[in-house]
Amino acid sequence: MTSRTFAAAVALAGVMAPTLALADEVVAADADADADDGAADAQIWEDEPAPLDPELDEAYPQRSHFAFRAQASGGVRALYDTVVGAAELEASFGADTKRGSFSGALRFLAGRTDGGLGVQQFTVGPSFAWNVGPVTIGPKVRIGYLWIDRVTSDDVMDAMSLGVAAAFDLELYKNEGVTVALTSELVADALLPFFEVFDEQPAAGLYGASLGLQFRLRAPKAPRASHAASR
Repeated sequence: MTSRTFAAAVALAGVMAPTLALADEVVAADADADADDGAADAQIWEDEPAPLDPELDEAYPQRSHFAFRAQASGGVRALYDTVVGAAELEASFGADTKRGSFSGALRFLAGRTDGGLGVQQFTVGPSFAWNVGPVTIGPKVRIGYLWIDRVTSDDVMDAMSLGVAAAFDLELYKNEGVTVALTSELVADALLPFFEVFDEQPAAGLYGASLGLQFRLRAPKAPRASHAASR
């Protein structure tokens, strides 16, 4: 190798050395970044995902949540010496709070007397509920309208109703704001003498019980700002 060739090789090596050193630094930095990303990914997979709202399944949430309940049940009623078999549907809208559940309920009953006459009742009113473990208890107040078909006429026998119910629910399933419960009620209604069927007699009582299934939905809320910041 001539001295000129040797000198050229030395010069080329001098030029390439910084570039190779820079490349080594970039490769090392990329390797460190990949290692950090892998560790972060592993941490994400290892950590349990936080619930959308940690209070969805709390008996008494600290923040009020919108709540919806629907139930279907079957029951019996006694009117004078007549027995009524009936199906009932109820829907309520309200709030689950740290002091209990409070809502307004709409309810419809349809059935027949043991003599074959159709009976219907529509009621509205407030509903209250408190949890004791998996059991929910609470009173309901109802005002409504009841009518009974006639055999000899297309007109109905009707009455205004004012009543109360004691509800007892047993939770069967509960997860992320969705609850399914077995529900039962003891019911007492006064049929007030404001309509023709009771014009010439005092108010009558309508008593009974029902058993069915209840579906509950508690709407989630966005996490608090402090909770979001901590994540």
